[in-house]
Amino acid sequence: EVSRRMVFLAAVSGHLRDPVHIVVHGESSGGKNTLVWTATRPLPEDRVLAVSGLSTHALEYRGGRIEGVLFIDEAEGQRDADYGLRVAMSEGRITRLTVNRSSSGQLVGQELEIEVLASVITTTTATALHAENATRTFDVWIDESEELTALVNAAAAADAAGDTAADVSEQLEIFRAAMSLLESVDVAIPYADRIASEFPTRPLRSRRDFRRLLTLIRAHAGLHQRQRERDDRDRVVAHVDDYAAVHPLLQAVLAPSMTGLTEKALAICELHQELAASTGGSIDGWVRRADLEREAGRRGVAVCNTVRKWSKRFVELGIWEGRRPVGAWEYRGVRDVGAELLPLPRPEDLLRPPRLPPDYQPELGSQELPRDGVLPGPTTPTTPKDGEDEARPSDTRS
Repeated sequence: EVSRRMVFLAAVSGHLRDPVHIVVHGESSGGKNTLVWTATRPLPEDRVLAVSGLSTHALEYRGGRIEGVLFIDEAEGQRDADYGLRVAMSEGRITRLTVNRSSSGQLVGQELEIEVLASVITTTTATALHAENATRTFDVWIDESEELTALVNAAAAADAAGDTAADVSEQLEIFRAAMSLLESVDVAIPYADRIASEFPTRPLRSRRDFRRLLTLIRAHAGLHQRQRERDDRDRVVAHVDDYAAVHPLLQAVLAPSMTGLTEKALAICELHQELAASTGGSIDGWVRRADLEREAGRRGVAVCNTVRKWSKRFVELGIWEGRRPVGAWEYRGVRDVGAELLPLPRPEDLLRPPRLPPDYQPELGSQELPRDGVLPGPTTPTTPKDGEDEARPSDTRS
């Protein structure tokens, strides 16, 4: 479900500035193309250009403009056009100067150009693509669990027995018609600075990833443009609900790429959680690194050096906190690594006023803010009652 929603929002972002690009990973026969087809099916058909492969300069010679979604069945089919696709994903256009023969046989210069205002989506069985491509895309992984395989087989068996799925073609046409009525709108995100203040600054790809996070919020707000307010510049104003819809997708899709956490790292974290929950393995949630190293070695999870490396990284990411009371390191979990791998603000946090930094000092002549960051409401002058001192200053603080 998370993967399908991410691919759908990426497809919707195709008409926005800096669209989101997706690579779907999975074993052969895992259903990668089915996932993309299902997620993009609600879009109007003219918004999706699906191809099996691209030659080196196919896009430039095609010319014109591609809007919506450019779906390439398999990453192997785009290998020759990798450079052009990287330029298209970053710049939104490809421009190439080349030489062709005129009708008279003379060599003449020619400028080729194509606008790619689209989300580029592809699939692959590889665990990673070209390093420069990876920083321009979000990685989505197919669910390869036995539970899902059983559901797929059950659906195939039901179809073979004549129990066909309900016809949804009418609903699909209604949805496509509604999608075609959406306007291309500008979206303002009033809480973007709050997200930026907590968004990771490492690795360097975070510069691109933050812009794509904003694009996903804009895409969701654009889908609900009829339910959102407009500002004085006629921009759709994103609601916190738009961020709430995107937040779990980022934790599931973006976090592993940004943090670099491997399956082994996650296994170490899960082992730490297990020891912290046991009465004999921890005190108030604190787990000694020596105990973690010993148990990881006994279970074949990781060697000591690997546990130490990832323990330091977990602290850097704010997943654990560490202390060294009597010469031996101990660690305690701060965030649920399964749900909050990235230290992003929770949607409910954006509904609260920002807290002031500890060293806050009001500027000369400005109204001092209380520690909760909220300005007191205006005071209403009152007429003193009989016997009250008119010269007594009114208390503007409550």
